[in-house]
Amino acid sequence: SNATLTPRRWSARHFGAAIADRCFCERVLVIELAGLGDNVHLIPALQLLREHWPGAELEAMVSDQNAPLFRLIPWIKHAWAYPWACRPGIAENLRWMARLRTRHYAVAINTTGSDRSTFLTLGSGAGARVGRLPADGGPPGWRFAYNSIMNVPYYEEPMYVQKWKCLSGLGFVGQAP
Repeated sequence: SNATLTPRRWSARHFGAAIADRCFCERVLVIELAGLGDNVHLIPALQLLREHWPGAELEAMVSDQNAPLFRLIPWIKHAWAYPWACRPGIAENLRWMARLRTRHYAVAINTTGSDRSTFLTLGSGAGARVGRLPADGGPPGWRFAYNSIMNVPYYEEPMYVQKWKCLSGLGFVGQAP
């Protein structure tokens, strides 16, 4: 696997490379603010997450036009529909973060690493925050939003394999899609 995990700061839950060894029976948020194709390619990775944390309440924050797809997946407890065509400004994003914080996530995983999704991941209030390193390395300060960083190369494999490797790099073991 080309995926690597870089622990940043350890949270109170001792989150890091051993994340998959923990038995979380809490709430997990996966953020994927992208188009339909990328969202569809996320599903095998979400299945891997479900297999390793069967008791967790798994929620996904996706683009609003893709939320209906995630509402059809029986093991997704809630699909947040983030506005895609008319993206929110700072004030509305702060309101989104306030809503996310009420959910008390144990873990937030950002598989895209964009600036907007990073802002929302940090604002989610999750004790453990994992982000995928953007292809360009991210804007200044990007790394400080996360406890751990997934370094999975872009453009070398199909997107569904990349997203699956994001989670397998965290220590989840399963059959590759």
